[in-house]
Amino acid sequence: MRPTDEKVQAYNAAKELLAQGKDELFRYVALELRRCIEALVYEKLEAYRKWISEKLARTWQPPQAFKALLEIDPGGQDDGAFAVAAQEQLDGPPKMPFRVIGTDRRPRVKWLTDTWNKLGSDLHANWPYSRKTERGDSREFYERVLSELEPFLANHFTAAMTNTIDFKCSECGQTVVISQEGLKLAGHATCLNCWLRYSHREQDGAPYFFLEEPSIECVECHKQIYVPSAELKDGYEFQCRNCNTQFRAVVDRWGVQRLVEAAPNVVES
Repeated sequence: MRPTDEKVQAYNAAKELLAQGKDELFRYVALELRRCIEALVYEKLEAYRKWISEKLARTWQPPQAFKALLEIDPGGQDDGAFAVAAQEQLDGPPKMPFRVIGTDRRPRVKWLTDTWNKLGSDLHANWPYSRKTERGDSREFYERVLSELEPFLANHFTAAMTNTIDFKCSECGQTVVISQEGLKLAGHATCLNCWLRYSHREQDGAPYFFLEEPSIECVECHKQIYVPSAELKDGYEFQCRNCNTQFRAVVDRWGVQRLVEAAPNVVES
C-alpha cells in the first residue's frame, strides 16, 4: 500500500473508532493516528528517496526521520506553492503569469514529536508506579489531532525541488547530501549514516568539506576514530570502523562541592 493510501485509511479508521463514543477504544484510536502520521512522513520522504535511503529511513521513528530530512533540506518543514509559466528562452522572463500546480503542506517537527509521543503514551499499560502526566480530556485531544491532520488528508501534493551538493563520508562511505540553501543556512553537512558533521569552506570556488569532530586513537589498530559530537554523552557506545573494537564514552571523575552562601556586602558608615 502506498503511503498516501495508508494515510487516508488510518485517518478514516481513527475517525470511525472515535465516533463510536467508547472510551475503551481510545487505545486503538491512538494506534491508527500514529499509523496515519507515520504514513504522512513516509509520503513526504518519498520525494527525497534518492537522497535518503529506505534502509536508513526505516530505522528511525517518524519524528526522527523528518528531523533527519531537515539535515538535507532545512526548509523541508515549510509549506510551499509550486507554479509554472511558459518561457521564450532558458532563464528568460515568463511569457504569462505563473500558474500554481500544487501546494505542498508540511508538518512541523515539533508538532510531529509532541503529538507522536502523546499518542504513544496511551499505548502503554497504566501501572501503579508511574506518574503519568494528565493531559485533560482524551477525546478532546484526539479530535484536535484529527483536525490538525485534516489539511494533510485533503492535499496529497508533495514535491522536492532543490539544488544539492553531495560527497562521500570519509569514515563510513555513505553519500552525504546537503542542499545549497541548507549549506548556506546551517554552515555544515551531516552524514545520516554515522552522524558525523562536516564543516566546509570555499576552495577554488567550490565547497570543500572536512571533519571537525573529536577523535581518539584506537588502542588496537591505532587508527583515528571520529565521534559525532552531537551524539557524544556519558554511556555513548561506538566502535572502530577498521577493527571493530568496541568503546564506550564514560565520565571517570565525579565529586561534590560544598556550597557556601556569599556573605552580604557590609557598608560601614
